[in-house]
Amino acid sequence: MPRILPHIPERCLRAVFFFAAIAAGLAISGSAEAAPPSLREIISRVEATYNRADDFRADFVQESKIASMGKTIHEEGTVSIKKPARMLWEYRKPSAKKLVINDETAWLYVPEEHMVYVQDAPQILKSKMSIRFLAGMGKLEDAFAVAFTEEPSSGSETYRLTLTPKVYEGGIKTLTATVDARTSHITAFDFTDMYDNTTKVSLSNIRINTGLPENLFQFTPPPGTDIYHVQ
Repeated sequence: MPRILPHIPERCLRAVFFFAAIAAGLAISGSAEAAPPSLREIISRVEATYNRADDFRADFVQESKIASMGKTIHEEGTVSIKKPARMLWEYRKPSAKKLVINDETAWLYVPEEHMVYVQDAPQILKSKMSIRFLAGMGKLEDAFAVAFTEEPSSGSETYRLTLTPKVYEGGIKTLTATVDARTSHITAFDFTDMYDNTTKVSLSNIRINTGLPENLFQFTPPPGTDIYHVQ
């Protein structure tokens, strides 16, 4: 009988909810404007562009600071997202691991431990906000109170937005997103949880609507892998 573990390791899931909700579709090309856009204009671009994005891929650098331990974990890899509710996080550094999520199942595969954690996807994607955005039907201000972190100027290369959840979900207190003024890509986001742990994710090499295949979001454990089902 498979061993039951309490949950997939939290730091492997911490970025999933809000990354899926916001970073998955933010890609408008164009030149920087002479005057900075209003908050309403930025929100409208975010929502409209996400609704046009069927899939998303980017390289990421994730830095997680665990307050209780005074420890910082630095990880790098590639993230791929496809509507509806499909994700693949491929970690390359400091060690390889893979988090695969589709509309039914989530797998966290840790090769060096010969182990895969299996969980029902709805348990991970239970945030109403995440599901709405992955389905392309959400409105940013339905889920967040949005404000400028700092007022932009006409020469700003980036815009910083502070997003405070209207309903407390996923243990996240506040999310701050950085938007590139020229491309309107989200190039970084960071957030703090209820325990004052912080996570920052920086994105590069962003690609939208590349036609990610469905089999990218399936996983078959290699022979000899221990399978642990998570409640």
